[in-house]
Amino acid sequence: MLLLVLLVGIAGGAVLSAVAGARRSSTAYERFRTETLASDLDVAFDGPPGDEAEAAADAMRALPEVVALGRLDFPFIVPAGSGFYPYLDFLAAVSLDSSDTGIDRPRIVDGRRPAAADEMAIVETYAREAGLRVGDHVDFESFAPEQLEPLFTTGDAGPPAGPRLTFVVTAIYDAPGFLSESTGDFTPRAFLPPAFSRAHGDEVATYPGGFSLRLRRGAADTERVTATLREMFPGPMLEVTPASEVDRKIDSSIDVIVTALGLFALVATIAGTLAIGQSLARHFATHGAGDRSLGALGMTRAQRVATQAVSALPIAVLGAAVAIGASVAASPLMPVGVARRAEPDPGFAVDGPVLLVGAAATVAVVLVLSALSAAAATRRLRRTAWRDGSRETSRAMRALRRTDLPLPALTGVGLVVEPRQGTAWAVRSAVAGVVVGVTGLVAVSVFTASTDELVRSPGRYGAPFDAEVSGFSGDVLEDGDDALIEDPRVAGAGVMTGGLARIDHDEVNTYSIESLKGDLSFTLLEGHVPRGGAEVVLGTSTLEHAGVRLGDVVDIQGARDSLRAIVVGTAVFPVVDERSAPGRGVLLGPDDLERISSPEEINVDILIRWSDGVDAEAANAELAAATETEVFPPRLPSDVNNLREVKVLPRGLAAVLAILAVLAVLHALVSTLRQRRRDLAVLRSIGFDRRQLGSTLLWQATAIALAGVVLGLPLGLVIGRLAWRAVANGIGVVDDPLSPVVAVVVVAVAAVLGVVGVALAPSLSARNVSAAEALRSG
Repeated sequence: MLLLVLLVGIAGGAVLSAVAGARRSSTAYERFRTETLASDLDVAFDGPPGDEAEAAADAMRALPEVVALGRLDFPFIVPAGSGFYPYLDFLAAVSLDSSDTGIDRPRIVDGRRPAAADEMAIVETYAREAGLRVGDHVDFESFAPEQLEPLFTTGDAGPPAGPRLTFVVTAIYDAPGFLSESTGDFTPRAFLPPAFSRAHGDEVATYPGGFSLRLRRGAADTERVTATLREMFPGPMLEVTPASEVDRKIDSSIDVIVTALGLFALVATIAGTLAIGQSLARHFATHGAGDRSLGALGMTRAQRVATQAVSALPIAVLGAAVAIGASVAASPLMPVGVARRAEPDPGFAVDGPVLLVGAAATVAVVLVLSALSAAAATRRLRRTAWRDGSRETSRAMRALRRTDLPLPALTGVGLVVEPRQGTAWAVRSAVAGVVVGVTGLVAVSVFTASTDELVRSPGRYGAPFDAEVSGFSGDVLEDGDDALIEDPRVAGAGVMTGGLARIDHDEVNTYSIESLKGDLSFTLLEGHVPRGGAEVVLGTSTLEHAGVRLGDVVDIQGARDSLRAIVVGTAVFPVVDERSAPGRGVLLGPDDLERISSPEEINVDILIRWSDGVDAEAANAELAAATETEVFPPRLPSDVNNLREVKVLPRGLAAVLAILAVLAVLHALVSTLRQRRRDLAVLRSIGFDRRQLGSTLLWQATAIALAGVVLGLPLGLVIGRLAWRAVANGIGVVDDPLSPVVAVVVVAVAAVLGVVGVALAPSLSARNVSAAEALRSG
């Protein structure tokens, strides 16, 4: 009964923890936005309104939908000696508001807000990357105001010509907008107070960042306010970016976590229900003599079933209590991933509704399973009561007897191959428990290995190159193309041209690729690359959004012209900005891309793939110095980063399944030991010594484990591969799963050793069976 209580408590605790964690995760980001008074709309001008900035700010504050307004500028400073490119590689922000404006209040993870001109706050990500803490001093280089224009045009601005600055870190910040950051996202790393602008505004190049608005009804007001702003400022080109665009990306990341926790709860519920049901069935099967006695005294079958079911009430109540305790104890582990960073109140949490409903459901499920198990047990007893136990020996048993196994091994394995009447259910359920555990561990091994391989292989997530050289329309690289192509370390080089287009009202990045050396193109999933003549390759998400398939015609609307193209393939696309994702993109031929795109929006980069054996990081740094421009390694997509962050969930599920399997097997061995005491007594009476009795049970456990491994390994491989393909197809990356041989072998060996280890205690108990006492009691 103690084992049953633990089984119910651990299964129920896993389910309650996952459900409570999912609920906590689903609201974490919105609670974070509320805590920090996050903005709903960013407004930027193509060129600042100049002396009219204050008037523009006052006009926007006067709008009835606007609750608060904030202003940021971006000074071009970089850590001294880093070689970073300002704005693109290292972005710093300075607030222009000296008072608390009631908007975008960052969460202070540590320290205090900066106030003096030589103080700064940094984001958590940069603090980890640079190994910085509150109180550290950091030297920065700055760019002079006259360098601002070449930094945004030719990229040939020379070394930083502004003053050298030293800042002290006074705070580490976190904010809702930072949560979208994985490798490849662009957010500020450092925040400076208004005093910086007053002290250095005339000697440091600064890009005007515009305004942030917090609206009365949040996202519901963005469309109306955007229209009003375009009427208020018809002259300059206005860029209005709703926070909902970032929100959608973060919500999508959190949805992955919530879905994963939901699947965790579902699988744990199914596995727990099966394990508890099997254990309860074994529990009631051991009381066969008592059931026959109650029947002989006149109780009907329904009364006997009800009596046995009610007897499980203490198991249900105590198990529910253990489940509640386990859920509360595990609550600090939740949420996970990006939701964990968003959670305003980390630590222990008590989700009253989930715990109350979950406890009641646990009790109800256990009682229902008890009734069903008791009914099945009494049915089996009635069906087998007239049998004398004699039957023809099976072929498997006859083959086993022809082997040279020692007698204890032959007997123990025989108890699994051909169990006697009344014990078949216990043996089969024990095998089923091992199958479930092995299946879960193998499936998780496949999923985890495939995730690790995806993260290690940029080509699988749309970046089959080692370096992306920002070309600023190609001007910087015109003189260096020949040197790159002739470099023996370069295995492949190509020109990537990018623009923007709309497909079915969805704005996506457009690309074309021209190989300069070797074969350098995006990773194809299906079909072939465009060969000109209005052919297009789409990302899987773009393909699904457009509602087309390979061979269909799709309308592509560019800034300059439109194109009707035939879909000839699907591909994985690299991350180049916040808009891009592996499944979002349009690959065209160079002529088609030039035809539909505005010359102002086209960007040309060089892609490099280094030869095997070349240190990519060192080669990228050397290339950056040679071209005097930024060289980016492949950027990890946020969807892939989400998989990496929630990898703890399948591992946790595997651990729960393994624990359930261990408890179920242990209960099975204890139950069968009680049922087979008379068999063991017979063996003892015909000459088995104490060691042989214990060995018999160990051999039985080994046979159960091997049967579970033989069935669980292929099932786990199939489930793991199917699960990985479903996830990979959903985010648009290469869906080729791995089958980690070493991990699978480790699971198989661990399963056998684990079951045998669990059987040690029952085997020691078997050694102490008294033949006279067991035979006398019948």
